[in-house]
Amino acid sequence: KWHQTPVSLMPHLTGQPAPRPAPTSGPSLGTVGDLVVVAPPGTGKSSALFQLAEASIRANSGTPLIISLSDWSTASFTLVEAILRRPAFSGFTEGDLRAVADRPGVVFMFDSWNELGGEARRRARVEIQTLRAELPAASFVATTRPEISDVPFDGQLVTVLELNEQQQMDIAREIKGDEGVRLVDEAWRTPGVRELITTPLYLTALLSLPVGQPFPRTKEEVLRRFVKAHERLADHTDPLRAVTHGLHPEFLCHLAVTATRASNTSITESDARRSVSMVDDFLVADGLLTIKPQPSDVLDALVSHHLLVRSGEPASYRFHHQQFQEWYASNYVERTRLESVNDSAAL
Repeated sequence: KWHQTPVSLMPHLTGQPAPRPAPTSGPSLGTVGDLVVVAPPGTGKSSALFQLAEASIRANSGTPLIISLSDWSTASFTLVEAILRRPAFSGFTEGDLRAVADRPGVVFMFDSWNELGGEARRRARVEIQTLRAELPAASFVATTRPEISDVPFDGQLVTVLELNEQQQMDIAREIKGDEGVRLVDEAWRTPGVRELITTPLYLTALLSLPVGQPFPRTKEEVLRRFVKAHERLADHTDPLRAVTHGLHPEFLCHLAVTATRASNTSITESDARRSVSMVDDFLVADGLLTIKPQPSDVLDALVSHHLLVRSGEPASYRFHHQQFQEWYASNYVERTRLESVNDSAAL
């Protein structure tokens, strides 16, 4: 999703001394029992999960199996089936997996518990609790936001700490060289942005902005200008315009609203197609389009040239990060309220 750098995040096991940057000092999977990784949006919960998994492999302290719950929630597979469908497990049976997990060392890692809707959360809770009862030797890890802490097991709390100044500078130098160092230095001297870049999402978004642009001053401006810069890239502009005629924000806003109303971050393929069709109808009725683009063509264009991601089998769609989904949904709400005010004034 973002630039890869050798700079590690800092997961902090509650009750332990303040850590140095992970993975060398992070909790060792398979040796500390169940864990619940908690962090605010954009702080790097998923990245921390993968770093913990990689560190565990290097230390030979556990065998991690990572499952994206938001992707899983749009399919009809069990959690075990979702693992066994991966090419790496070709030829493995559920009995094989259970036989291995019956001995200590296997770690089931569930990413983004907070992204599940009500029904998917109930389903996941039952399956995870069943796995824990049937495989007592296995360890379990889940990531979530602080406000959604009802994970289906008790585990030691791990918090992902904010980026310190050295990490910010190291990431900036790795991604953008001297220009990255200059941007971080300016961010430190800009109230409102100084606090933002302690979060990996906003730091990488800031570093992805084109050279020579005016410096952003707010979180919304960082996200908005990142999106605009992404859209202006030559590889994206023409394909998006060819399919959506420059109206891609309308489709993205409605997809964000569709996911938000479902209390999820993943959208099934049928719901995504339905969302695009509804926007098609609206744009034609409003005179902005005369020929409706096919839903599959729009979704393909948004996946290939914008912030939408297709994953899983059957396919589902999500934004690159939940913060972008929330940003597009907020734009929809703002526009709807303004239209309501204008309609009232016209009366």
